Amino acid sequence: MRAAISFGVLMLATVQASTTGGLNCHAEDETVTYELRAGITRGLGSPAFNFNGRLTIAKGVPEAFRTTIFEAQDLTMYWLDEMRLMLRVHRERRDPNGSVEIEVMTQVSEEGVYGGQYTITVDGAVPGGEPVKIIGTNTCWVE
Repeated sequence: MRAAISFGVLMLATVQASTTGGLNCHAEDETVTYELRAGITRGLGSPAFNFNGRLTIAKGVPEAFRTTIFEAQDLTMYWLDEMRLMLRVHRERRDPNGSVEIEVMTQVSEEGVYGGQYTITVDGAVPGGEPVKIIGTNTCWVE
């Protein structure tokens, strides 16, 4: 009987471990460095949890907009399937007033690896001016 219970507990632990994974998106060039991370579940639409990230913009925006920390509520759109991973992360700012958004659009290049581009939009960096847009390439990993 103990062996059967132990086996059942072991199987349950194995199933739970295989139902979660994670994603990580990263870009680094002379203008932008960012990393976005989240846990994901398998099934039920693969919802994300424990999302966080950090963006650093080296040039082209005022100092107040150069570093942005993202939290769970900033993940406004997320899509993951066998072919694509797409994210939209949006953070509102109060002082100075404005927003910072990262849109990640990738396609699978090999199992668990997605490559593509990011678009960063910084609104309010130039008072009364057009939003600053920065486009580059990135890589995401999904496990």
